[in-house]
Amino acid sequence: MDAAEPVSAWVLEADEPARLRHARNLVRTQAEVVREVGLGGDVLCLEAKGADPRLAARLNRVLGHPAERRMDCDVARFPLGRGWVAVVLEPPALDLEPALDALGLTFRQVSVSSELGVPATVCTPRAAIADADALRLDLIELGQVVRAVYEVGGCARY
Repeated sequence: MDAAEPVSAWVLEADEPARLRHARNLVRTQAEVVREVGLGGDVLCLEAKGADPRLAARLNRVLGHPAERRMDCDVARFPLGRGWVAVVLEPPALDLEPALDALGLTFRQVSVSSELGVPATVCTPRAAIADADALRLDLIELGQVVRAVYEVGGCARY
């Protein structure tokens, strides 16, 4: 497999655990899974490369609805759409709250996990900031390690 081949994510959601397991196994047999992330409940994100072009149709049959395609599992933590800015930070994101206070970012939802390897996230309405890239640069200047910034449809999938 070519190392330059793009990786994208499949978000799998099923009402029945057996359907979710079947969909997960299907992705694993039809593509090279490089990362797997549980998004809560019966929702699973698989980052994969080299997917068979017919995988989407097969997942639709297994799940009973189309699988959601996303850029990666970090952005899959948030609903599709626009109007909100999500910043994903490398853990452990120490001193994140004081950094956000220093920037005057009052309207925000912050999520910092106690689990190792789970990124921290900050979500804010797009209207609350002048420029998403400037927010990224300001956080970096304040000592935070920013993985990515996304425009999303909200702060939580559900």
